[in-house]
Amino acid sequence: MARLMRVTRTRRPATREMKLVQMVIWNQRPPTLAILSKKGKSVILVARNMQRQRTRQRDKRKHQKELKNIRRRQYEVVAALYQCEVKDLHLHFDVRKDKNCLERLQALESATQKPLDRAAIDATGLDWYWLYKPGIHVGLVSRTGRPPLIVFAVRITPWSAFNVGALRTVRDTLGSVMDWGQHVYPIKNNSAMQGPAHERASVKKGKSKEAAEKHGTMYGVGWHNGQEDGKNVVAYANQAKDEASQLRAKKLVLQLPKIAALYRSGLTYLFPGGARKMQDFADEEAILSLGDVFDGVNTERPFANSLTVTRNEFANFMHQDNDATNIAYGMWWCAKQKGEDWVFSDDADHDKTTGGEFIWADYGFGVDFARCKGLVEIYWRGSMDYHGTLRSLDTEGYTRFGTSIQITQKAMESMRKVWDVQSLADSEHKARNLEKGSKVVTPNERADARPTGSKKNKKVKTNV
Repeated sequence: MARLMRVTRTRRPATREMKLVQMVIWNQRPPTLAILSKKGKSVILVARNMQRQRTRQRDKRKHQKELKNIRRRQYEVVAALYQCEVKDLHLHFDVRKDKNCLERLQALESATQKPLDRAAIDATGLDWYWLYKPGIHVGLVSRTGRPPLIVFAVRITPWSAFNVGALRTVRDTLGSVMDWGQHVYPIKNNSAMQGPAHERASVKKGKSKEAAEKHGTMYGVGWHNGQEDGKNVVAYANQAKDEASQLRAKKLVLQLPKIAALYRSGLTYLFPGGARKMQDFADEEAILSLGDVFDGVNTERPFANSLTVTRNEFANFMHQDNDATNIAYGMWWCAKQKGEDWVFSDDADHDKTTGGEFIWADYGFGVDFARCKGLVEIYWRGSMDYHGTLRSLDTEGYTRFGTSIQITQKAMESMRKVWDVQSLADSEHKARNLEKGSKVVTPNERADARPTGSKKNKKVKTNV
């Protein structure tokens, strides 16, 4: 008992059980079990359990601290790769596919027969995560025993964050993209505009015109599969044939390499692995870059063949793209109307358009454009994940532009019919490599086109 009294230091007399608890907690052996009552043995067991619990809690705190340090290090490494501040980096490790989410949204599309809006998604009560903070967002899907998979990446850059030179270059180049829409025919047969992707083609048939009129404008820049007799690969056709329009179109043709370069550099920065995958595929298949005018002199390295542009409250149904690769990348911004043209303006930003969110229906993630500022860039797996643009409402005189580059399946198949891939690659896209004469209509040929009055030339089909 003397030993018990030495190890017990309390201001008031301690009970025998409390002394035993203190001894166990301090890892001291009790004097003998012979002196313990039944109650005393129970106290020792309780004390030992308390000690184990404290040890587990200590180990848990240590493990959490280690994980926090690992996560902090991950952020530092990724921020170093992007050359950005850690505070501007948002890594989303909790991304996972939710079949229930996709099925519920598809059911809503079937019921309404029109693209969804934000209110419809909010009404489902599903747990959605909306991206809008400036900086870089990366969505990662965890995989057991393997590195995580990047399924999307978003970069949000307020106009005020650009330096003067970069801002001028970006706006001048995207200004040409906006101007292009004044010349080419709009695309009205895009399948994602015609009806729910999960429904049969017979159900969607005949809805293209209604969908296009209600849900915005789409047009293309670059190359697509030809619909004209004797042509396999063609530039998007100009609808304006007057002399002034032709001169303006020719000036825009000169901007095509700059447009392609801007999108190439944007994708390379946002998702280097995806850019490399697209570039390798384009090199292998000798895909005509959207910046290649195919004049036999100025050549562009193979790249994405098509740039799709949307505006005027554009929306579409959730879908997977019919592309040759799963790499898709685009830019979004807002512009102000000036006469028949669209221009950048200090008062034109995403809050001028309500809604229009870009969503990943598989994952429950989306970009809330209305809360974004400046230029928004997005990488997504177009042919693998269901995605779409929700309905929106523009403030009068303003609109949100959306764009995307891709290597389309139809264009790739058409290009294979035109040339021998290796000989074209070896000779830098020289026109003499075309098989059996010219099966290509170039952008300059489009600009030089004259109205003939024939029905065939008046109506030009445009496919993507």
